Order: sequence, then structure tokens, then C-alpha cells
Amino acid sequence: MAKKVVQSTQGYVNIANVADGIVVTKTGLLRKVVEVTPVNFSLKSEQEQQAMVGQFQSFLNSLNFPIQIVVHSRRLDLHPYMESLTKFVNKIDSELLRLHANEYIEFIKRLTQLANIMEKRFYIVVGIEPGPTKQGFFSSLFGTRKSQIKFSPADYGKFQKTLDERTQVVIGGLAPLGMTTTVLDTQGVVELFYRIYNHEESQEEQLTEIGTIESSIIEKQPTAESQPKVENKASQLNVISPE
Repeated sequence: MAKKVVQSTQGYVNIANVADGIVVTKTGLLRKVVEVTPVNFSLKSEQEQQAMVGQFQSFLNSLNFPIQIVVHSRRLDLHPYMESLTKFVNKIDSELLRLHANEYIEFIKRLTQLANIMEKRFYIVVGIEPGPTKQGFFSSLFGTRKSQIKFSPADYGKFQKTLDERTQVVIGGLAPLGMTTTVLDTQGVVELFYRIYNHEESQEEQLTEIGTIESSIIEKQPTAESQPKVENKASQLNVISPE
């Protein structure tokens, strides 16, 4: 009887690797993610709004490569704020002030439990499509038996340079609009996918530093008694969807 193969959840995610802040898909596409801090358009005057629309239109018309604009809505994470408040309260000498501060903390906790407070994050995805990849080159960096995504060192350097140039074009085009941008590094990209694919868990469990993770892929394999066991395989570049 053929043994049943248990598919990992990572097999359903179209990501082969994340390295140098670059997302490599299983189909050989490369992507970089730029987080954009927007401006409050409604607070601008009508003249300023028209100017911004014209500048944004000019920015889009100047692009000679495709981009993807992503709006990610998620529950507001107040854990860092609550931790800073708790540390501040512990340093208060006045018992009355400390009592009021603790009441404020409890109020914030109840408010977040009752109300679903959401925040929006804005991203621009810059990509490059290298085309069909060659087999047998640079497998130590991107090659895996499952994805077969392999680039030569020269090709990877060329693709990385093109991505950096396109990213700078996007940053330069958004700067006149008053928008601040942040290019996500490997840690930032992995955290973004972690929040997307593990929405509930990310509210309670924060992702650790990627550099400290040694076992990133968990595969189930049958034992001698035909019982599945969990085998950890260390591969720092393949950290995408923590379980």
C-alpha cells in the first residue's frame, strides 16, 4: 500500500525563499516590498489635493515597469504601547497617580477587547520576472528539490541591482507627495507574511528574530513503524510561514 504523504502548509504558499529582503516565488519571480506611510489627503486644501493628484499621475506615467499597490487591514497591535505604559507606571512614586495610570491601562485593555480597532498598512511591491531559470547553478542559495529555483551568482547580482534601481525610482516618485517610505528587509518581509498567514496568532505571539531561527521547515516522514514523525531541517533562507 502506498504511504500517504502529508503536505506541509508551506507547500501551499507561493514563496520559495526570502533573502536580502527579496521574495523569490516558486515560479522564479523576484519581489521587493516598500512600506509607504500615507498623508491625510482630506486635510489638504482643494488646490493641494489637485496638485497631489497631478503628481501621483505623473509618477505612475513615468514608470516603465509594473508595480503592485497593496492595502493590508489588520487589528491594531497595542502590545508595545501597553508594555511601555506598564514600565512607566512602575516608576511612578505617587500612589494616587499610579492608581489612575493602572485604571487607564485597564480601560485600554477593555476597549481593545470590545472594539475591533483596525489599522491599514500600505505597500508597493516592485518586481522582476527573470524568465525560465537554469538548472544546476547556485543551488546553495536558492535551489531546492521542491522549487528548483536556481540562479547563477552573476544573474542574481544583476536581478538584485535591477530591483534596487526600480525601488529607488518608486521612493523618488513618492517623495514629492510627502510620503515616507521604508524598504522592508528580510525580517520585515517575513513578519509581514507571518501576520497575513497567521492573523490570530500574530496578535498574541510576536515573531522572533529571523537570525536566531535554526529550524525553519517541518516535514512529516513515516518511521519504521509507519508512524509519522517530525523532522526539522535547518535552512535559514526558507523561513516564511512559522507554525
